[in-house]
Amino acid sequence: MNWSFAKNISIVCLIVLNILLGGLVYFTSTKYTLTSVQERALNNYLSQSNVTLNGKPVKNFAPMCALTITPYPFGTDEVRKLFFPDSSEASGITVSLEDGAAVLHARGGQTCTIDGNTVYYENPENFMGPAIENTEAEKTAKAFMAQAPNLFKGFALDKTYTQDGTTILEYRSKYQSSILYANALLLAVNSNGIEQAEIQMNEINGTDGAAREILSPDAALYLFVQNANYILGDEPISLDSMDIVYTDAENGTAVPCYRFYLEGGGQPVLINAYTNEVLLPSAREGDLIQSLLRHFVVTENQPVSFFGLHPERIKRYGSVQFPVLII
Repeated sequence: MNWSFAKNISIVCLIVLNILLGGLVYFTSTKYTLTSVQERALNNYLSQSNVTLNGKPVKNFAPMCALTITPYPFGTDEVRKLFFPDSSEASGITVSLEDGAAVLHARGGQTCTIDGNTVYYENPENFMGPAIENTEAEKTAKAFMAQAPNLFKGFALDKTYTQDGTTILEYRSKYQSSILYANALLLAVNSNGIEQAEIQMNEINGTDGAAREILSPDAALYLFVQNANYILGDEPISLDSMDIVYTDAENGTAVPCYRFYLEGGGQPVLINAYTNEVLLPSAREGDLIQSLLRHFVVTENQPVSFFGLHPERIKRYGSVQFPVLII
């Protein structure tokens, strides 16, 4: 047998295979990348629509897997140690059951509500304290998280802004390189300390099926602008940023979503990258509605969809009678 000939054939086959694989990788990467032509067209569209995007648009939109998640079961002892680490303070805590949620009451009117995988904390004694620099607020937040290093493992600062003289810090965990919006620590901090906190926690079990194609960034921006313009008309819109995050869906999964932050902070707008639906973020609905009402004018004679929130759920808070956004 001519071994030299066989060796040369093998080398040629490997080279051809590498070329084919390289071409496939290149095709896949370019297929799911916003081209310069698309980006210019997008910028022109935003300009014509009176929309400013302060950051850069998402450019890569390769297929993504959904995640399976399980709500984290907070216990009263765990929460007590986290928010009331001082033994003398913890000794005076009482626990009551209110609307199915455990509520811890401490001195000074402090309350800590445990509702499934979500915890809400308020300390009225710290309300309306003097403003604080972001660096000092971050020190307070890090000291708080250091009390439960395993719980907040992998959490990183996601967003910082000031609201009514209070520094708001939003920390979130990540799955690979994507932020898991469904895992959040939100802190309102002033010079007196933490005045409010909210924790939502889920455990990631793995991926849910194969990777699926997602909405392209230009299509996501188009969808956002069309709906925002429907409400605001010709009023200018300023977007701080856009990115792709995971947020929880109703069936125990977390799905990829485009996230848009309006200028000035507050709650973002989320668009499901699989279904193109505008979603309600995983937060306290009443607070979220109030946040959105600061940006969008609500009238009673509009069609029924308010960022995916059902009208009956809105009525619970008495904020609006009819939602306003058409998807």
